[in-house]
Amino acid sequence: MVIFSNIGQKITQKIRYQAYGKMLRMPIPWFDNPKHNAGNLTSKLSADCKNVNGLVTTFVAISIQNLTTLIAGIVIAFIFEWRTSLVALGLIPFMIIAGVIQMKFTTGFSDKSDAAYK
Repeated sequence: MVIFSNIGQKITQKIRYQAYGKMLRMPIPWFDNPKHNAGNLTSKLSADCKNVNGLVTTFVAISIQNLTTLIAGIVIAFIFEWRTSLVALGLIPFMIIAGVIQMKFTTGFSDKSDAAYK
């Protein structure tokens, strides 16, 4: 997890530098728009980059952890009982489909609750 945290920090820093550089190259009338005042721009730099960092450190790390656990479980199952592991291996697509459905339901509920607060 520490490795993903370091990678996320480097990506966040690079995105902030690039976004700040793009903002500095914008024409002067762009800054006259009330949506582009200093407070909004710095908050956007902070929040958007933090979201990308969260994506890298959370989503990718959990995906790699789940894949590693799946592979280790299959190897251990084949070592101890190959017949049962073949049955479990055949059920993996159903478990993946169930996980996707659960994820859609979970994100659907969280999106609705976030909309109620806005």
